[in-house]
Amino acid sequence: MAKPKRGVVIGASALALIGAVFFVVAAINVGDEVYCDAKPMRPSDVCLEVAEDGRKTYNTYPELKAEQDALRPVLLGALSGVGGLFLLAAGGFLVAGSRENRKERAQIEAAAAWMRAG
Repeated sequence: MAKPKRGVVIGASALALIGAVFFVVAAINVGDEVYCDAKPMRPSDVCLEVAEDGRKTYNTYPELKAEQDALRPVLLGALSGVGGLFLLAAGGFLVAGSRENRKERAQIEAAAAWMRAG
């Protein structure tokens, strides 16, 4: 397999890094913590949410836990899927770059052979 150019390797590395960040974010968000306004709750807490129109909603710990537990698999799947797509793109980028480099080398060799023959 031909060695890809430096720019291709840098691009693929950037894509792989972005994909790894998505996987790390997904892994961090798998915890059992329950949050109200980005603050961890205890089972005895009640969360007050105020809508833009001034409407107030009180949620208990079990209500928010059930809601957040239902969303965790969706969030995990979405973040992992996006991370996987970035990793696949990085691999495709490397393969395409090495093929392009191989084509260029073959064209250069063919031109050199033609020049020697002529």
